[in-house]
Amino acid sequence: MAISVTCAKCNTTLRVKDEYAGKRGKCPTCQGALEIPGTAAVSTGPAPPAPSAKLPSTKPAPPVKPPNAARDKTAAAGQGQPAIGNAAEKVMAGFHAELPAARMSWLFRLRLLLTAIFMLIFPLLYLGLIGLLGGGAIWYLLRMRGLLEGATDAAALAAYYVPPVLGLMLAPLLLKPLLASRYKKEVVLPLKPEAAPVFFQLLEKICAVIKAPLPREVEINFSAAMARQGHRLRIGVSLLSALTVQQIAGLAAHEFAYVTRGGGTGLAAFIRGINHFFSFAVAGQDNWDLAITAATTGKSYGGKLLYPLRGAFLLVKFMLWPINYLSHMVSGWLLQTTEINSDLCQARLVGSEEFVRTLNLIKVVDFAWQQVIADLAFQRDQSQLPDNLPRQLIGNLADIPDEYRAILAEQIVKTETGDFANQPADKDRIAAARQAQLAGAYACNLPAAALLANFDEFAREITFKFYRFKFGPLVDRKSLIPVVH
Repeated sequence: MAISVTCAKCNTTLRVKDEYAGKRGKCPTCQGALEIPGTAAVSTGPAPPAPSAKLPSTKPAPPVKPPNAARDKTAAAGQGQPAIGNAAEKVMAGFHAELPAARMSWLFRLRLLLTAIFMLIFPLLYLGLIGLLGGGAIWYLLRMRGLLEGATDAAALAAYYVPPVLGLMLAPLLLKPLLASRYKKEVVLPLKPEAAPVFFQLLEKICAVIKAPLPREVEINFSAAMARQGHRLRIGVSLLSALTVQQIAGLAAHEFAYVTRGGGTGLAAFIRGINHFFSFAVAGQDNWDLAITAATTGKSYGGKLLYPLRGAFLLVKFMLWPINYLSHMVSGWLLQTTEINSDLCQARLVGSEEFVRTLNLIKVVDFAWQQVIADLAFQRDQSQLPDNLPRQLIGNLADIPDEYRAILAEQIVKTETGDFANQPADKDRIAAARQAQLAGAYACNLPAAALLANFDEFAREITFKFYRFKFGPLVDRKSLIPVVH
């Protein structure tokens, strides 16, 4: 006998097998939490047919917590979007005050200039190390020929040939951070002005207000962050689905603050670029690292022969570590200060308390987003891949228990700024924003999804592209389960 169960979210009635009695799962229609009764329900009339032959997942689901304004401002993001004309008026009407001017002391500007000049030493040390190894190897071969006079044993030959050979090998390998391309493969969709006219209008206004150049490209990726890279602004699709327009505007102001005209942002970018180069050279993985790791971890005997090269790559990282450490030691405090300045730019636009709310909310969104991604393997096995992961995120946010939210908030309070770190801890960022007591010059509580002409269509497209990236070309668009919230 089948068990009849009705989803509390979408009111879809399902009939499932007895073996699922007493278990929890997800509704195949809306992906909401579903509790299956322990015994078959008695039907008072003809039961409606099940919408699909797929059974709900038997994976345990977290207890459902109804969304409310105190948790986060994501409930509105799941509702219908206003018309484009109305959205544009409301979005642009949010600028209700003049943005307070940023102030930077001449002493800080001077320290920034002197630090930038001093930072030139580290690229020179890097190039000098390459020259020392290569030139020193040649010098050793030319000046130490006396070691070969009368040499008959292997020790004497090794004393003459091994040091220069090592030097000539390590010198070109030190060029690897400059030559090897970085691993950048990810799911990205460009956002054109015709697809998001309201969004580009808002970005243009923010750039004009804080005196920053407008990014040439805007892209949406599969993350829970926003970052400006050169002339490109990348925004995580999860932020657009879970945040408000005001919060997105504040994050954009934070990123544009890195490139505002005047205020030493160019010097700060130069210093940050040097640190980032050495950090990636020491702790990052480029395409060469990935290739050598893949070759040496397989079962091929030919790959085992590459172990010395893998060891040489590690030796290069070890040799560059002192330079990386010194560069961060010299510039850490100044870069932390510039990060605080970017935070204050965000707070000047949206207010100190809204800055704090946004910072806390992003932690929750990132946690829920990771849960969405972690569920995909199971959902694929059950043929229940949702067609709109950003909308799926809204349901996951409502399902996060209060105790989990408390743990995430506690982590922010306990974090400490690391020695010579480029970015201060969230606790210090919050303290600086609250100390400034900024009221903000912009407010708009529309869901950020209203910034796009058709957010759901865009979200479904990037979701399908992500499936193809993660699972390959066998994923069929027609087999995806519609998400209803």
